[in-house]
Amino acid sequence: MRRKYLLISSFLILNYAFGVDLFKEVQKYFPKQVKQEETQSLSEQELSQGIREALVVALKRAVERAGKEGGFWNNPQIRIPPPEPLNKVGNLIKSIGLKKQVEEFERKLNEAAEKAVREATPVFLKTAKDIKLEDLKKLWKGGDTAITDFFREKTSDELYKKFYPVVKENLQKMKLVEQYNKLVSQLGFLQFGGVSKPTDLNDYVTKKALDGLFKVLAEEERKIRTNPMARTTDLLKKLFGDKF
Repeated sequence: MRRKYLLISSFLILNYAFGVDLFKEVQKYFPKQVKQEETQSLSEQELSQGIREALVVALKRAVERAGKEGGFWNNPQIRIPPPEPLNKVGNLIKSIGLKKQVEEFERKLNEAAEKAVREATPVFLKTAKDIKLEDLKKLWKGGDTAITDFFREKTSDELYKKFYPVVKENLQKMKLVEQYNKLVSQLGFLQFGGVSKPTDLNDYVTKKALDGLFKVLAEEERKIRTNPMARTTDLLKKLFGDKF
């Protein structure tokens, strides 16, 4: 430590004697210390508010993307395919004249998921209020999807309970369960590939809706952490701008 301070003193003397700007050279020897001082300027209140703000911004964008009409259907990364055994023999089914029915069935599955994810916001906000300071620090310094991973662990069960009745209601309105069971029965695939009975559509779509929402949420969080253009508030810029 003494050696480092002597080094600084030497630079200052040379700067004074020769008029040479050597302050940049000094900073090279203390990059970690400089960054640490920058991060210490972030108060606990700003950290708490900032992490919650990052969640709200990312969640708002995720729900808008996934919950809008066509949010699942038009996004190949989260589009929900027909469940087994229909998905396994999809090309065969379409080749025997049922292409239109299968595609319409698939589209309606995705519509049900789109409506379900709109129920996510209250659950996330409720959980956000109870985050401890030690967890906030971990989320701030965590990986690109640390906030998403945390909320997936903490809210999945409650979100499932929130999504399930919405999915069930919409599948009933569109009579998708009956359509699915009829398709499977007509095609004689109840034993195909070891499948002994049709998939529980309510459970299937609910879980796929959860997966899709968290996938989009992770994308939005990653943007905030890595893309300056995605930090739309001063606090987000301060929180994620020069963290490392």
